[in-house]
Order: sequence, then structure tokens, then C-alpha cells
Amino acid sequence: MRAFLFSLLCLVTGLATAAEPLDPDIGFFDATLGDFQAELADARAQHKQGVLLIFEREGCPYCQRLRGNVLSQPAVQAYYQANFLVFPVDIDGDIEVTDFQGRTRRERQFAQDDNMVSATPTCQFYDLNGRPVVRYTGAPSSVDEFLLLGEFVAQARYRDMNFSRYKQQRLEAKPTQ
Repeated sequence: MRAFLFSLLCLVTGLATAAEPLDPDIGFFDATLGDFQAELADARAQHKQGVLLIFEREGCPYCQRLRGNVLSQPAVQAYYQANFLVFPVDIDGDIEVTDFQGRTRRERQFAQDDNMVSATPTCQFYDLNGRPVVRYTGAPSSVDEFLLLGEFVAQARYRDMNFSRYKQQRLEAKPTQ
């Protein structure tokens, strides 16, 4: 009986822990040395669907909301880690990065000059050739919307339609409860 109760306690504790939010720096973002050309090769080798760069700015309330309410969720972390390599980029940063073409730039130049990012957060998805394919500016309204965005890119639905149309179709197809 004690063994059963102990097993039940471990199961319940494990389930409760699995649903708790996790630090995005640990569970969502991949480690990088800032060489996005090399990261692209890693994405190909790992059979990912692409690379996601999240352009942020220190003190940005929308970035904090994205991190705290969406990127910290286990379902989001699992889906994005399975399908993409994901890296943060500070649009005001001085750290040197190597872009997808092999050029060395400061983060702020890469963000503002090369990618025309001025609003944060901006989620920019790149295909496995380093071409930008989908951009989403601002914090998503929900975890579900961010998961749909990932699905939209992973399934290359951007070739057929824009994200708003895709989201509408998915919502219409969802059975009512």
C-alpha cells in the first residue's frame, strides 16, 4: 500500500511540475555563439523546419509579456524546440553576430539595418536557406495563437496564404464544445 501511495504521489507531483512555466532562456531559446550561418547548418543537420529569431529590447513590456505568458509554457517550448532553432536578438545590442550570409555585424545593425526591425518583439522565421519567410510583430494574444504561428511556418502554409487567413481557417475548423 505504501508503494502504491508513493507511486501515486510521484505521479501527481510529476504532472504538476510538468505543467509549470519554465524559464524561456533555459527551455525555449537555444544556446548560440551568434553565428547564424552555422546555426542554419545545424538546423538542417537536425532536420528542423527553420530558424526563428526573436528580436527584443531590454525593458520592452511586450517582450516581457511574450516571455512570461507564452515562451515559458511547456507546450510552446516542446513544439518550437521540435521544429526550429530559436535565438534571441537584442535590437540595441553591441554583441557581434554573423548573419546568414556570413557577414559580421553588431546585433543592432543586424536587427535594424539588415532586418528593418524597430518594434519589439518581432518574431522572424527563416527557411533552411536563410531566407526570411514569416514575420510576426508584437506579442501574440495567446499561447494557442503562438502555437498556430509555429504550425503555420513548420507546415510551410505561408506559401498558400497569410497567417490571418490560416488562423481563421483553423478556428472555423475547430469543433465547438
